[in-house]
Amino acid sequence: MNSPSLQWLSDGPGRPPQLRWSSVIDAPLQSMAYSGEAGTLLVADQSGGLYLFDRGGKILSMMRGFQEIRNLAWSRRGTAGIAILGENRVVSLTPALKIEWSVDLSEAATSAAVSPFGEHYFVSLSNGMNYILRSDRKQLGKFETERPIHFSEFLETETDLIICAQYGFIGRYNFQGSPVWRNKTFSNVGQLATTANGSLISLAMFNHGVQKFDRYGETAGRFALEGTPHLIAMTPDGERMAIATLENHVYWINAQGALLWAASAPETIHSLAVSSAGESLYLGLVSGRLLNIYWNPGH
Repeated sequence: MNSPSLQWLSDGPGRPPQLRWSSVIDAPLQSMAYSGEAGTLLVADQSGGLYLFDRGGKILSMMRGFQEIRNLAWSRRGTAGIAILGENRVVSLTPALKIEWSVDLSEAATSAAVSPFGEHYFVSLSNGMNYILRSDRKQLGKFETERPIHFSEFLETETDLIICAQYGFIGRYNFQGSPVWRNKTFSNVGQLATTANGSLISLAMFNHGVQKFDRYGETAGRFALEGTPHLIAMTPDGERMAIATLENHVYWINAQGALLWAASAPETIHSLAVSSAGESLYLGLVSGRLLNIYWNPGH
């Protein structure tokens, strides 16, 4: 923490974190996904490199040669992943970062997600078609939405998923593709975060702050922060939430909305992830620097 390059972590309000590990990948950061149970971090850089880090920041697997990785998702157990390559190729990944299967789609893929146990996948297309697949690629569900889906998360304790368009639509769907609920959004969305059971869903909505929805899809409040929120992540129980803004501010807050810590990063924050226990935060900076910071229990 004494390094001048990390002094910014201690300069803001609240109780500053400690640094668990830091690493720099070979090229600017492209995408990042976290496994809450395994504690592994899947990272892609803009040169086609793919890395899997363990809890201590050690690289478990690394592969190169992936063409234009646009989006990553990683199962909660760390047993399976999915990636969008280029416009319309979707591949499933093993923990060794080997491609298990690959599909070339008729339309551009806009979102992809993997279930907690790695047994199901979700893929959304630019024409509004959405598919739920089993791990053997067999189709389980298919449905259409009025807008393309750009954000998707499987729930951990329910056989449903939360999906959201960049503007105008958010919903909860079951594995057969039937809606549990649907609602409208009235501002652009930068990222979605949900609790394990879908009891709280939060959207980073730029100039409109952070919008919350309850388990029934009803709006559950909104709060504003200094800056323009575009990234959000939270714990499975919703007790801790991290938010980053376009102005490079990062906020660490509790379930009641109280500020626990804030800082201003020296460069663009590209990605966020929060550990399941809520004691640790992963920051992916656009340059390719990765930080795992933590607080002692009870703070």
